[in-house]
Amino acid sequence: MPAASDPPVESSAASCPEDARRAARLDELPDHAEGLSAPVEIRWNAHAVPYIVAEHDADASYALGLVHAHLRLAQLHIMKRIAHGRVAEMVGPPGLGLDHALRLLDLPGVAARCQAVLAPSTRDWLEPFVRGLNDYQQQLRRRPPEFRWLGLRMEPWSVLDVLSLGRLAGADVNWSSQLGLLRARGAGGSTGQDLGQIWQRLRIAGGTALAGRVGQLAAQLTRGGSNSVAIAASRSASGAPLMANDPHLGQQLPNFWVLAGVHCPGYRMVGLMPAGLPFVGVGAGPSFAWGGTNMRAASSDLVDVSALDPGLIHAQTVSIKVRGLGRRSRRIRRTPYGPILNDARVLRVRGGAVALRWQGSEPSDEIGAFLAAARAQDVPAFREAFADFGVCAQNILFASRDGHIGHVYAAHLPRRRDWPQDGPILTPQQADAAWGERWDARSLPLTLDPPEGYRVSANDRPQFTEAPLGYFFSEGDRAARLATLAAGTNMGLAELISLQNDTRVPGAARLAQDLAHRLEDAQAPAALVAALRDWDGDYAAQATVPVMFEALLHGLAKALPGTPALHRPLDLDDEWGRHTRLLLADLDSLPAATLSPLLRRAARRALAASRRHRSWGDMHRLRIGHLLSLVPLLGHGLVVAEWGAGGSRESPMKNAHGLVSGRHRVQYGAQARHLSDLSDPDANHFVLLGGNDGWIGSAAYADQLALWRDRRYLQLPLRRSSIDRLFPACRTLRAQASAAPVSTTPATTAPVVLGPPPCNDAGGRAQPVQGASGSPPEAHQV
Repeated sequence: MPAASDPPVESSAASCPEDARRAARLDELPDHAEGLSAPVEIRWNAHAVPYIVAEHDADASYALGLVHAHLRLAQLHIMKRIAHGRVAEMVGPPGLGLDHALRLLDLPGVAARCQAVLAPSTRDWLEPFVRGLNDYQQQLRRRPPEFRWLGLRMEPWSVLDVLSLGRLAGADVNWSSQLGLLRARGAGGSTGQDLGQIWQRLRIAGGTALAGRVGQLAAQLTRGGSNSVAIAASRSASGAPLMANDPHLGQQLPNFWVLAGVHCPGYRMVGLMPAGLPFVGVGAGPSFAWGGTNMRAASSDLVDVSALDPGLIHAQTVSIKVRGLGRRSRRIRRTPYGPILNDARVLRVRGGAVALRWQGSEPSDEIGAFLAAARAQDVPAFREAFADFGVCAQNILFASRDGHIGHVYAAHLPRRRDWPQDGPILTPQQADAAWGERWDARSLPLTLDPPEGYRVSANDRPQFTEAPLGYFFSEGDRAARLATLAAGTNMGLAELISLQNDTRVPGAARLAQDLAHRLEDAQAPAALVAALRDWDGDYAAQATVPVMFEALLHGLAKALPGTPALHRPLDLDDEWGRHTRLLLADLDSLPAATLSPLLRRAARRALAASRRHRSWGDMHRLRIGHLLSLVPLLGHGLVVAEWGAGGSRESPMKNAHGLVSGRHRVQYGAQARHLSDLSDPDANHFVLLGGNDGWIGSAAYADQLALWRDRRYLQLPLRRSSIDRLFPACRTLRAQASAAPVSTTPATTAPVVLGPPPCNDAGGRAQPVQGASGSPPEAHQV
């Protein structure tokens, strides 16, 4: 592993067409701005990662707005229209139903309430950022291609727009399960008792996703995986704490995150920023490194308002612009318990009127929380920073330079006292009782310096209380595997790289052994029985047993008897916990005369799948492309790469999928990684699945894919001298136009790249290296 002080560096004399493309992209940045207090340096490395160095905080925030717009302008405008419920403006009639559902949430209205109570420090940071967004797009000479494809027009930005993006990112992870249950209510003649049975099964299984267009959007907005690991100094080779994070979201381009650094009087921070939001959500600063996982807390409740006093229901008509069709009107009704979901027909809510009570409808300040965390100098201040953090609820793990590790729960949550046993829908009286008091980061517990010497979070259920914080948590397999890997001694960044790329699922191995016993009793083929019995749960791309195991699960789940009320309204293909928690019980409930033939048929199909697919990677495909590549027929040209991927639903290296028996695409998973060694302010390393520049076809659009596959990371230091060295291209932003053009030196010097032991060629260029499990699978360029 390269030392921070002795990195592999390319020769600065290198020249190639990519250098010219990088320089041309930098030339699109302005070199002057009104209202700056002093010149600002916007420094760049060869992967289009910006580092802003400023003498004043407002100037730094302004420059940050420039670079967010420079790198992600089309992405920001698309997300802005989603947040405002304007999808149909881009895609025409297919977006009309989605817009109606989004208008129910009224994210801009919520953002306005948040803006009214912003702390002065948050407002002072946001306003220059918004000016930077606007100034960049006003001087831009060309527009990203998405503007033409989607009929987008350049629109000015406001603080409210940025806050709307933040509220969109705060969507509740439980919505897809709740919507699925509402669709099931009354379907196929099901009764309230049937709905109660479904509710209990989903609670055991960890939830399900809703099928169809709305379900796909809900899943993209609410899927929240992620791993976070903090290692105590007592287990660290450097004698200081370590931090590792890898958030799990959709794996499309552009990436959800922008990689950047800021160095100004009030903020020294590096790491992953949500596109369009000016804070580091995963990264490091002078005193702390931090990251988080979705808490999967229930920030929403469904409330039966069918008997509510009509005087408490306020109706309005909204006008939705539809591309090519003019405007369409839709009705929206609101109650003290939230909007009535039945009004949006696309949600297909059955039965009486149900409202959505969402914590995100109430004002909070997530941007200010992360800014305060970046400024915090001790643990009490770090915890206090998240007091105003509302949604979506996060497990925030941290490591400090003075030797602490810990866990803060960042959330505003209703202080429920009882679990709804008969179903997920509350009466107004139950909702009033549940939402009468709230938890926040100050009243939720703090875990500090756990005796085991590590802290892991992987969306598993918080153990500090039996109170109903949420209903659908991760199984715990990832957390258990991460704990096993974190419990080593003499831990360093190399061990954390292996941890982030680990593909084992111990629970899958246990289930495979349990199924092997049943298959043997049913006289299934001995080859399958032996393979399952000996499998260690490793979903490596080159492994063969996962093909048989997953095809077996698919065959069993599809063959199990079930009523329409229990199965058809729900998309079991994405109910990833069902087969591990419920499958054995379902099988054992069958009579032997039914069970044995069922097992033998599923076994034959599993073996047939193993003949069609030589390895898990041959069956499990990670396709990387623009978000619009998901559009049937039209999107194929926007795919940049595809390869056979390791990992599964609950492996530390998450590449999630449903129940599968043939070739399929990864649904979502790891799409950014972070490592920090708190012994050295410069030892902060990151990599994106894709690239930092969202402009299609740019040199840095997907250039980090090679680093990702080779298990290598980019260094973002905190020391000023290191910033200058590792970010050699400098664009100086001045308060007024210079008499002569400002020259920009192309970033031909390679950034420091962290990875398992690197090797350099004779010219000093860092070369791809073999990962711990061998060479990466072949890339398929599309």
